[in-house]
Formats: sequence, C-alpha cells, structure tokens
Amino acid sequence: MDIAEFKRDVWGREVLLGVSWDLLWVILIAALLFIAIHALIKAAAKRRQSPTADGPRVLRHDALDRTFHWIMAITVVVLLVTGILPIIGVNFAWLTIHWIAGLVFTAVILFHIVRSLFRKSLQINVDQPSRPARAVRRRAETRKVLTGTEKHARRCHGADAGRYR
Repeated sequence: MDIAEFKRDVWGREVLLGVSWDLLWVILIAALLFIAIHALIKAAAKRRQSPTADGPRVLRHDALDRTFHWIMAITVVVLLVTGILPIIGVNFAWLTIHWIAGLVFTAVILFHIVRSLFRKSLQINVDQPSRPARAVRRRAETRKVLTGTEKHARRCHGADAGRYR
C-alpha cells in the first residue's frame, strides 16, 4: 500500500496525484477514539449545578438562525456522504442528490452573507439612529464647520454627543 501517489507534470516537476483511500479508515478510527476519550473526560469531570426551569427563559438564537444552522449541517453531511461513499465503492444514484445538496448549500451561504451584511448595518436600537444616519449627520456637521457655521455645528454636536457616539 502506497500512502501517496506522485507523477511528473508537463514541466517535469513531481506533483501529488492522490492519497490512498486506505488512510480513510485510520482517520475514522482516530476520530472515534478522540470522541470516546473526550466523552470519558467529560463524564469524569465535576459537574456544576444545572440551572432550573424556574428562572427566566433566555432566547439564544432566533428561529431563522437555528434553521440556517440545521440546513447547513444537513447539506454538509449529505455532501460528504455522497462525495465519499461512491469513492469507497458504494453504488447508488448519488449525483442528483449531490448536486441538489450543493445548490442548497450555495443558496444558504449566499442568504447568510446577504442577511449578515444587512443585519449588522441596519440593526437599530429604539433610541439610537442607524450607522448610515449617523454618518450623514456627521458629514453635514463637518460641512458646516468647513463653510463657517462652526458655532451651530459645535452646538449640535455637543448637545448630541452622548446620544450618537
């Protein structure tokens, strides 16, 4: 069993052609051993007292965030399974499943990028204007300073300093 297979490219350099799939079992066994050792360490560790249901409920993540997480997790697992099983030798109609999972994965990533961009810049507190509104206000104040109405700009900036910084 060769661990890796090499070949010469068109320029005569030796390049890696592939790694033996026999190593997959070594990685799988190592991962299972890691999980088992981690479980034993966690089981032996002292546990803190768990919070009770009497306290207030804390919402850590919105339903949309949880849905995004689980769709990502499921598509990654489907992509891994449909990508590795045919190489190992399991025959099934994997290509359509792999393509659909890849498209869903790509769509979810794009949705997450767009959502995170807008969510970070448009998240507004009740008493605090959004970042773009503050930027426009500061630009107007700077223009007033440069055009000579500095007293008015200082008065406005001084009055709002605690509110908009």
